[in-house]
Amino acid sequence: MDLHLGDIVVVTGTDTGVGKTVTTAALAASLRARGVAVRALKPIQTGVGPGHDNDADLIARAAGHSPLTMVSLTEALSPHLALERAGLAIRRDEILAWVVAHRGAITLVEGAGGWEVPLCRDFTVADLAAALRARVLLVAQNRLGVLNHARLTVAAIAARDLATWRVALTPGEAGLAATLNEAELPRLLPGHDVRVFPRVDAHDLQALAEAGRVLSST
Repeated sequence: MDLHLGDIVVVTGTDTGVGKTVTTAALAASLRARGVAVRALKPIQTGVGPGHDNDADLIARAAGHSPLTMVSLTEALSPHLALERAGLAIRRDEILAWVVAHRGAITLVEGAGGWEVPLCRDFTVADLAAALRARVLLVAQNRLGVLNHARLTVAAIAARDLATWRVALTPGEAGLAATLNEAELPRLLPGHDVRVFPRVDAHDLQALAEAGRVLSST
């Protein structure tokens, strides 16, 4: 494992619905199994309600602590829009201060959607990672289009003078493209650490910890 005590890892995706929460939970469970006092944070979550998984609950359970989120909103929208529609105002400095106040030995911060999604007006996931000088775990679902989306996001991360710590290629649609992507994505991202993440039951802590070793192993 090449994470160090004090590290902050921002988990982002090439898009929404690519498996960020399960990947964050798996990494948290793996670190916890190694005795690391990991914290898994979800600053702002949207789309929370009946029939929807609660991301903050899932990643916190994997990390072994109570859920840590600033606010949960019912509408499945970009956080900044959901906040405004709920009549709430959260500033960038408040988000940063909240993350710092809830740090662990290693801190995982799950973003929302993709790299440039606004968490509040004029403050994106990318801005958060840059302000924290975080390492970045990019989650990309194995489906047609992932080669383009992953390369664009890795380039955007590098443009912020940040390192893509891992690229997690999560299970997606079956087919020829998915089969070929596993070998092709590492070729198209030379110098980047691409890991094929398995399909896993998000509510099985042991299975999550085992899956997380795919990411946490050196």
